[in-house]
Amino acid sequence: RSMEEEITETTEVYVGDSLGELSMFYSLCPIAFIGGSLIPHGGQNPLEAIQLGCATIVGLHMFNFEEIISDLRSGEGLRSVGSVDELAAEVAELLGSPEAVERLLSRQKAAMSQRENILDNVFDRVVEVFPQSIRFFGVN
Repeated sequence: RSMEEEITETTEVYVGDSLGELSMFYSLCPIAFIGGSLIPHGGQNPLEAIQLGCATIVGLHMFNFEEIISDLRSGEGLRSVGSVDELAAEVAELLGSPEAVERLLSRQKAAMSQRENILDNVFDRVVEVFPQSIRFFGVN
């Protein structure tokens, strides 16, 4: 994307490496790989891809999103790879089985739903600890 190459009918892989446009790409494809995670740089947040309907694969270097990765692992929704060859194999497997894509995405969404009320929970905790904060938030 950053090279402004056109997508044609012969395009097999298109790398979305531009800021602010990932949601467009996520909404168009069934599978996403989270960049930056094959090297010790640390990957990007996988939540957006999952929320927009992409079965998501990550590399081994997701240390900057440990809680999310832990949730995915415990919900059997983590697909992680350690090399480009492993990534190619995972993508090929998923492309060959729409049912596997749906199962993985379903597990990933279920794992992420455990935290969907996190802002409400934080708000409730702030009010519990600092009752006077209700005035700040405009709640009566």
